[in-house]
This record gives sequence, structure tokens and C-alpha cells, in this order.
Amino acid sequence: MSIFVRSSTRKLETLTCNRWLIRRRGKHDNPKIDNRTSNSKESKFSTPNVKSSINEYALSKFSKYVSGFADVLEKKFPAAMKVYRIFTVGTKDFVQDFKEYYKINRRVSYSGLKILRRKELELYFTMPRNIIQLTPVILFTPVPFSNYLVFPLALMFPKYLLTSHYWSLQQRAKFALEDHKQRLQNFEPVFNCLQGRTSELDCDERLKKTWLSVLGDIGSGLQPPVQELIQCSILFSKPPYHLKNLKSSHLKHLLKVHNMHSGWRKRARLARRAEIIQLMDAAIKKEGGAENLTFDELKWACFLRGLNPVNVKNEELVQWLNQWVQLSEKVDEKTYSLLLHYPILLAYNHPSNWFLLKS
Repeated sequence: MSIFVRSSTRKLETLTCNRWLIRRRGKHDNPKIDNRTSNSKESKFSTPNVKSSINEYALSKFSKYVSGFADVLEKKFPAAMKVYRIFTVGTKDFVQDFKEYYKINRRVSYSGLKILRRKELELYFTMPRNIIQLTPVILFTPVPFSNYLVFPLALMFPKYLLTSHYWSLQQRAKFALEDHKQRLQNFEPVFNCLQGRTSELDCDERLKKTWLSVLGDIGSGLQPPVQELIQCSILFSKPPYHLKNLKSSHLKHLLKVHNMHSGWRKRARLARRAEIIQLMDAAIKKEGGAENLTFDELKWACFLRGLNPVNVKNEELVQWLNQWVQLSEKVDEKTYSLLLHYPILLAYNHPSNWFLLKS
């Protein structure tokens, strides 16, 4: 009897165990799931995916290596890396501006200067000089072994052999002040030329008296009223102050006031300069006035028009430039000479100019 009970118990345990295994297999050993799992494993480890993963891994490692190698070079050869960055970044900026200048020049040849915006006018104004200044370096660079001479010379004399694209912020500020100081040295000779020809004025006594008052204020270190300058604008449309009637010594110093060489076609180049500056003035007003310029743009605009903006409050620069723009509206082709004399009439006695001149 006991033997029968034991065998029955064993059979029952075996049957229970088999049923439990069948249930487990029915729940978890789904053939569809197995197929999906196997397919996903196969797709994950297929040959194209393995190759792409290896490529991504290799590229990421190479990128980290290159960046690390650049850091190593900068630590071991800081001077060489600095020179490399100066020329690569500067050349990139110069080429970009040159392409833009080429497009602008083509538009100007068809439609004139009046269609240009302020930034386009500024680029059109600055690029010709930049191209001339960089030409020696461009011409000699392809010559074999010339790099060993050209690049060191360019770095020794960046003001004369490179353009502002290659200058640091400190160099830009330094060179701008040096150029402006040279320009300021010609303000007094131009003022003396204006004073020396008052006896030749052909106008009524009231206007002559107003003009003498303007010159007297400037000579006394004061700023003449804007309204008086507007009243005297007609004097620059005829002798002796018309551009065609200025003496050679007067022209020479006036060219230097505007940082121009005193070579050929003096009057034509001065007239062209006045036209471009007046168009810039109109563009500034059209774009919302001097208030909408960035600080660097505002400084550049003041330097161009004869005012040293260093250590001058932003509000004062805005006020001065807006005053210039207001007076520029009163100028036409007959009175371009007046606009060319505005640096003397508006900035001769400004404290920042005097401080720079005497420093």
C-alpha cells in the first residue's frame, strides 16, 4: 500500500511539473517574439551597420585627436599659432569683403551710389584702399621662398602692409588714433586759409559779419552756433571758398584733413569724397539716426568726420553726429566745399581733438 502511494505521488508531481513547464513555454517562448529578437540582433550586427558604427567611432576619435593636437601646438609653438590665426582669419574676412565689394561695384556701375545702404557705402569707401595696401603681399606671396621675407615684414609693419582685417583690436585703436592725430595737424592751416580770404568775399555786410563771427568763435576756442553755419553755407558755392577756387596750399591741407594723398585730380577726388560722405549721412538718417549705430560704427563714423571719439560719452557722440547729419542736409553739389570743411567748423575745438593733438 505504501509503495502504491509513493508511486502515485511521484506521478502526480511529474504531471504537475510538466503542466507548469508547458504554461511557461506558452507564455514566454512565443515564436514571433523570438523572430523579432533574432532579426533585431541580426540588423544590429549586420555588416553595413557595423561599418558605419566603426566609421563614426573613428571620426569622433580623430576629431578629438585633432583638437587636442591643436592645443598641443598652441602650447608648444604659441607664436607660430598666433601668426597662423592672424593670416587665416584675416584672409577669410578680406576675401569675404572683396566679394561683397565686387557685387557692390557692379551695382554702382549700373545704378549709381544712391541705391546703396550705409554699410555698403562704408565698404565701397574703404575697400579700394585696402586692396591697394594688401597688393604687395598678394603679389609676392606666390614667389618661391618669399614667404620667409613677406610674412615677417608684414607682421613688423602691419599698418602699412596689412589691412584692418588682420589687425587686433588694440592695433585698430592705436592706428586710428595715429592717423587722426596726423589729420588734426592740418586743421589749423585750413582754418588759416579760410581766415586769409575773408577780404575776397562777395556778399552783403550782414552775411559777412555772421561769417566773421563764426571764424571768431572758432579762433577763440568756441563752437559756433549751427544756425550761423547754415546761414553761411551759400559762401561755399562761389569764390573764394568754392572747391574750384581753393588755392593749392589750401587744397593740400584739406586733402590731408580727409586722409587723402595730394597727388593727381585733387578737386575731383575731394568732390567724390564729399558725395560719398553725404550719402552716408543720408543713410544714417534713413536708418533711424546715430542712435541706431553700434558703438564701433559710431566711433568709425566720428573718426571719418574729424572727431576723436576716444574717452567721449556715447550720448555726446550721438549728439555730435546727428548735428553733422543735420548740417549735411543743407549741402548740395555746389556747396561740397562746405561739407569738406565741416571737420574744422564742427570739431576744431572739441576737447578730445585738442587732447590728442597736444599728447
